[in-house]
Amino acid sequence: MPLSPSPSSPPSSEWSNRDWFHDWFNSPYYETLYDHRDLTEAKAFVKNLTSQIPLPEQADVLDLGCGWGRHTHSLADLGYRVTGLDLSPRLIERARTLANERDVAALGSLDFEVGDMRTHRMNQRYDLVVNLFTSLGYFEKDEDDLKVLQNAYHHLRDGGYVVLDYFDTAHTLAHLVPSETKSFPDFRAYLKREVVGGRLLKEIRIEDFKGDSGPNPLVFTEMVRCYSPKDLEGLLLLAGFRPIQRWTHYDLRPDSEPGPRCIWLAQKPMHRQPRS
Repeated sequence: MPLSPSPSSPPSSEWSNRDWFHDWFNSPYYETLYDHRDLTEAKAFVKNLTSQIPLPEQADVLDLGCGWGRHTHSLADLGYRVTGLDLSPRLIERARTLANERDVAALGSLDFEVGDMRTHRMNQRYDLVVNLFTSLGYFEKDEDDLKVLQNAYHHLRDGGYVVLDYFDTAHTLAHLVPSETKSFPDFRAYLKREVVGGRLLKEIRIEDFKGDSGPNPLVFTEMVRCYSPKDLEGLLLLAGFRPIQRWTHYDLRPDSEPGPRCIWLAQKPMHRQPRS
């Protein structure tokens, strides 16, 4: 299924919603729609991932675009000192509540902050920065995706690692479901998917059984760039990273086997001391 126009072409006016993530990620419907993505799944992936990266025993880890923190919590459970950053106050509040309920502080240090992953600065450096479950490609301008990776580079110690987990565009489009309906106890979600202007667009229409949406359905949008593995490798290189490895499945089988994910591992080069 070919992508329509060039990667830089904007979506049609019908779909255009530049800051869609502000509304959608702060919505309770978002949490319910993706609730099947749970801690069990995250724990398995994080355990596989960290086994492939030579990290210190108590590494400092930054999770950019952490959502409600399922990967952040899973990293802390392994004993790492972890900070999760997300733009959504609602999701960060849920992440903090879960941390209090689970008492993960007994296993590792865990903190959460609200902020924009393109620009938000921490007061420390990290051994590993992760951006997982397609937490990139949201922005109208591709330069903003580069800013996210540049911010990751800024926060890493020399020799530190970044992990970028994105959907595999070819696989996703080959298995694209144009429309479907999902029912939950309090609402029904009507989903429509299509590719417009080099972006995968999902329209979510919510019929709330409690009447919270009023007489008309609530409408939300997801809009994500259709980056190829080479595109993502190019962004990593532009940000200053050295790409090391790519996987296509969450179990991290060899990348020669096609799969649903494009998971890049890259490294920030060691700073070269000037010769005396």
